[in-house]
Amino acid sequence: ASLAYEDAAKDFARAIAALDLCPADDESRADLLLDLGDAHAASGELPAARSAYEAVARLARQHRWPERLARAALGVGSGPGGFEVPPFDREQIALLEEAADAILDGALRARILARLSVALSLDAALQRRGDLSEEAISLARKAGDAGALGYALASWCDVFAGPADMELRLDAAAEILTCAVEAGDTRLELLGRRLRVVALLEGGATSQVDSEISAFAATAERLGQVVYSWYVPLWRAMRAVMEGRLELGDRLRQEATRMGDAAHSENASMLTGSQRAMLLCEIGQPAEAVAFFEDLSLRWPEYTIMVNPGLAYAYAVSGMTNLAKEVIATIRLENYQVDT
Repeated sequence: ASLAYEDAAKDFARAIAALDLCPADDESRADLLLDLGDAHAASGELPAARSAYEAVARLARQHRWPERLARAALGVGSGPGGFEVPPFDREQIALLEEAADAILDGALRARILARLSVALSLDAALQRRGDLSEEAISLARKAGDAGALGYALASWCDVFAGPADMELRLDAAAEILTCAVEAGDTRLELLGRRLRVVALLEGGATSQVDSEISAFAATAERLGQVVYSWYVPLWRAMRAVMEGRLELGDRLRQEATRMGDAAHSENASMLTGSQRAMLLCEIGQPAEAVAFFEDLSLRWPEYTIMVNPGLAYAYAVSGMTNLAKEVIATIRLENYQVDT
């Protein structure tokens, strides 16, 4: 409660160790493991958090505890707030689907379906993801649960990404912020503000973007969790580069990289790396950018839909226009469209 997340994790671990001296009490163990996972996630120790949540899932299966299974599934991605959900995470997807089969109604099912929709990013047809989000929104409204509704709306925004739906997503983000206030959920507020930053950027409303980044920064500082904080220097680096302040942009990008590493964030690694690569293109050093995107394609072939545009641009800046055209030809946006 006083932002001492690391100390909380140590105390929860001591409590779990104390159970080893007592008769078997799997309910207490599962609940303490959930608390331990939440504390690790808050302090940026996502691998340790995941280990705790997976231990809960095993106990929940053994004892048929659907609610604890659901809480474990919701924590596995990046903690209960679900601010970052790694795509192509087969284990997380399977656990969420298992939880969805166990929780058939209510606000908890809404949260599960919303998280599943986001976890399936780049890994499933948008129509399926849209259906999951729509059902999550309906369940949350029916349950009258503001927090669940906010996360369901956020998952809908993920499905309908892009400038064409910018106004609809701004409306949804405004409702998410209202839900966050009603639920008293700071993490949900940050999620809503992140969605506003993206939508406002797509509309070219840079002055509003700067105000939103400042609001996000103030809220993230109060929360004191690095998994949220690294977005601030990332966005400020982007804005500096947009204004031609390249040296400042690179310094801020380095700060975002350091903070993202501390948060064990795969998203931070992707975004700060891409930001550096595009900056190299701007200053006439595209060879390193080409190497970065080529290496990314080899290490993470499942990210092709995200990597190829940057790779094509780096090729073009390098004068390798034929290679750029070949890469562009592999991008099949029609596979990611959904009826609105």
